[in-house]
Amino acid sequence: MSGRRAYNLRTILLLNHLPVLVFALAILVVTGFVIGFLEIRTQALMVEAEQGVLKASDLESMGHWLQGAWLGSLGVFFVAAVVGVWVALRANLGLTRRLDAITRYAKELAAESPSEPLEPLSEDALGEVESCLSRLGEAVRSREAARAAESRLRLFEAQLQRALSYASDEPSALAAVGRALESESREGVASELLLADSSQAHMRLAVTDVEEGSPRCRVSSPEQCPAVRHGVSMVCEDSARLDACPMLIGRRCSSLCVPVSIAGRTVGVLRSEGRVGEVPEADRVRIFEVVARETSGRLSMLRALSSSEIAASTDPLTGLLNRRSFEAQASARARLHPRYVVVMADIDHFKKLNDTNGHAVGDKVIRAFANALEAGAGEEALVGRHGGEEFVAMFGGVSPREVVEAMERVRGLMARSLTEGHIPAYTASFGVAEAISADAIDDAIQRADGALYEAKEAGRDRVVLCGKGVVAGPSSPNLQEPLILSASPRVA
Repeated sequence: MSGRRAYNLRTILLLNHLPVLVFALAILVVTGFVIGFLEIRTQALMVEAEQGVLKASDLESMGHWLQGAWLGSLGVFFVAAVVGVWVALRANLGLTRRLDAITRYAKELAAESPSEPLEPLSEDALGEVESCLSRLGEAVRSREAARAAESRLRLFEAQLQRALSYASDEPSALAAVGRALESESREGVASELLLADSSQAHMRLAVTDVEEGSPRCRVSSPEQCPAVRHGVSMVCEDSARLDACPMLIGRRCSSLCVPVSIAGRTVGVLRSEGRVGEVPEADRVRIFEVVARETSGRLSMLRALSSSEIAASTDPLTGLLNRRSFEAQASARARLHPRYVVVMADIDHFKKLNDTNGHAVGDKVIRAFANALEAGAGEEALVGRHGGEEFVAMFGGVSPREVVEAMERVRGLMARSLTEGHIPAYTASFGVAEAISADAIDDAIQRADGALYEAKEAGRDRVVLCGKGVVAGPSSPNLQEPLILSASPRVA
């Protein structure tokens, strides 16, 4: 019905009476014509009768004419009736079609699935009904579109939450974020996630779908990003605008930037960049805000868990592994090496040093020794605080002799710490024991502790190798060069 007008209701009502009106008018016209003609013909016949010239043929002609007039009148009446009925039927058919269209559209509205808008075809009451239904249909379509967008957003959010819940560490979580951004990628639009490093002074690229060599955000620190500073999403349709992000100056593009917060602090930005004038629609802004929110929540939890795990597994004074964590990691590492070496170390006369100089100085000595032991043992060694002034270290894939040399290096670093740390002179004793992978780590530690006891009994400040006696003491030269140990796999 689009593109044409229709009769209004008043016209249709009039057209419904048209056959009767046309028929009556035809009767009046034909009757008037016939009566007028008969009057004229009758006068003519009367004159002829008075003159005595009236003939039978004249009367016959009059009868034929009356017959023809009557038949012609019937034809006029029939044509008038047919035309009136045709016009009325056509108007009624148009009205029926409009009513059918209105009924169909009303049913679609009831089912909340209206099709194309219903175009008003007249300016009467029926046209107003059509106009109202059309506006209602537009409202329903808008609501359904919003509902579908909301449903799609909730589905995306649920899938992202599940994907992030599977991530046990930050790299896995960022990989899930990357997949989420890829699933919402658009042609000509690049997306990336920038996060501050541990110092909160620099921004690093955490996730991106930007091709190598393509322009990226020039933000190098959180303070440079307006979205991070203000904590609000920012949409820019043209980087040439006066109020565009200053980091986009010199580039023509549109952009969307959504801040990312971790543990209540804004430390990153999720951004996309497209062609000039292509303003991100509201649905895309909401998707990015969902990604930013879920990323913030998961990273906050992972970092909190990581911090708590570190706090639970390390000694707060020295930062070394505590006894429980050391034994767990050492047991796992022992299975990776056919042979390994365990060292027990103890600061000599620590109780006297602590009582004489105070607990603050005692803590400094413990930290200095922990630093010396960790540095001297090397990166591949596992080092922990066993308790009090006792320390333990494990070496995999090296010989006992190499470990003894490492402890000699520790003693040299201890001597240096006396001048660098402003602490009183102190010494330490070391017990070294070799074990095989079948040995329990507790048994290896116990043997190393026995060797440590021998070192104490032998006068302290020396290294004892289990079963070999004293192998290094006060007269041994301190190693000044770093000791290179054989590499061994690290166990998390």
